[in-house]
Order: sequence, then structure tokens, then C-alpha cells
Amino acid sequence: ETTLSTYISARVIDVMPNGNMVIEAKKEVMVNKEKQIAVLTGIIRPRDIAYDNVIESNKIADMQIKFSGKGPVSEQARRGWLSWVLNIIWPF
Repeated sequence: ETTLSTYISARVIDVMPNGNMVIEAKKEVMVNKEKQIAVLTGIIRPRDIAYDNVIESNKIADMQIKFSGKGPVSEQARRGWLSWVLNIIWPF
């Protein structure tokens, strides 16, 4: 279970004929000496944008969040089963 609480700046990458906007946001964070990248995309309505130019995540339609990372943790997660077995037998 993962909980994420943050503010992220987004750009409007397309305006639909009905006035709704397609947004994209990227954020890079260092976690345990590993760069984690979060990419958020979705559709927002102009009327849902608050006076301070903020929109709550529950008002983003078709929201997708993709996480990727570069570093030792991600490399370990990408290893095949043979690498895992060899790492257990010979961890050097």
C-alpha cells in the first residue's frame, strides 16, 4: 500500500472542443539514492480549477499516474529469475 501526498505542476497539452483540458505533469524525487519519476496525465474541466489555480486530484478524469525509477532498487526489480537465484547463492 502506497500513499502519496504532494503538489505537482501540470501543463495543458491539449484543449478539447468542449473546453476541457488534457494535462500532463512530471515530478522527479530522490528516494534511497534512486531517482523516481512520476508522470500524471488526465482531463480537467475549467470550472474545477480553484481561484488559486489548483485542482484536486479527485476532479481529474481518466487520471493515470506512472512511476519509474533509475538506480539500484529499480535494477534489482528488473532482474530475471536466474539473476535472483544467483544473487541469493552468491551475493557478491
